[in-house]
Amino acid sequence: MNAVVYDIDFGKLNEEQLSDVRRKAKHIAWLRAIAKPVIYLHNLFLIFRTSMIYNLRITPQVCFLEKALNDRYDATQRRIVIDDPVEREPWVLFRKVEAKKKTLYRKSEDTELVLWRKSETTLFSVDFIVKVPAVLNINIPEFRSFLDNYKLVTKTYSIQFI
Repeated sequence: MNAVVYDIDFGKLNEEQLSDVRRKAKHIAWLRAIAKPVIYLHNLFLIFRTSMIYNLRITPQVCFLEKALNDRYDATQRRIVIDDPVEREPWVLFRKVEAKKKTLYRKSEDTELVLWRKSETTLFSVDFIVKVPAVLNINIPEFRSFLDNYKLVTKTYSIQFI
């Protein structure tokens, strides 16, 4: 539907509805006063319509998610980036049925060596990483709910501050 349908000039419309006999300044002012609440509601409708069109244009594609996040949280510098995670194949040190835990140590430090975390392997990885600059002061729960609103339900993500 074309946006021209919603362009209404209420002042002109009021004057057109009056007959020539009643088209005086007093009557026109009275009609403008009566139309004020309708004009206010019409303006609220136009604002709502614009925001809904914007929301409907955002899809779960990476470019649109980045656009929405940058529009909301970093409109000037646009530094929020969505990236693919680094996926590594898991390397099994022991199996649960063996019930033998083998720990790797560094010779120099004699401390336990962590190879990869569970979330960094391909079996337990996230689908994408949202990289947010640490200088941005964002509310994490609100950021997550905003992102959850637009991403696909089956996709998982993590937020990384850079």
